[in-house]
Amino acid sequence: VVYGAGSTVLAVLAVGYLGLMIYRPARNILSGMNAHGRPAAVCLIVSLCAIPWVLLALGPLQWGLAGAALPIAVSLTVAHGIYLPIYASHRLALPLKQYVWESMRDPICCAVPYAVCLLAIRLLIGDRPEAVLICTAIAGVLVLGPLYWRKAVPPSFKRGLLEKLLAKSTGRTKVRT
Repeated sequence: VVYGAGSTVLAVLAVGYLGLMIYRPARNILSGMNAHGRPAAVCLIVSLCAIPWVLLALGPLQWGLAGAALPIAVSLTVAHGIYLPIYASHRLALPLKQYVWESMRDPICCAVPYAVCLLAIRLLIGDRPEAVLICTAIAGVLVLGPLYWRKAVPPSFKRGLLEKLLAKSTGRTKVRT
């Protein structure tokens, strides 16, 4: 796979999986409520609908792997990025706008700065996969690390980790987070 084409396939699939990853907790909640059957059926149906489009993209249209990834990304987006939030907000009796905002705010705050870094790296470094890999890993640690620490890591985990580090370095055992 040519590096540029491979990165296009990955980008298309990453966008498609965004809704799936963001709304994973909603799927878990719906499973706990025994209300996961309809979303699972919708996911199955849209996934089956993607198959002929993938075959068309790979066959007569000759769109390559990026073209084949597109129907998969669209089906995942329809099922998990559109239908699931609507269904979950209805089942949880929350206004759709509030549900989407509260569930998307933190992932967007984390993803946008990193996406800007990835774009800058791609533009500055170009088609040198090893250099891109190293720079994206460094950007991930420097950009996502602090964001995840602030937005995603539970306070109890932060407190426990900081207490262990503090105890090793000073002998103190209590810390404020």
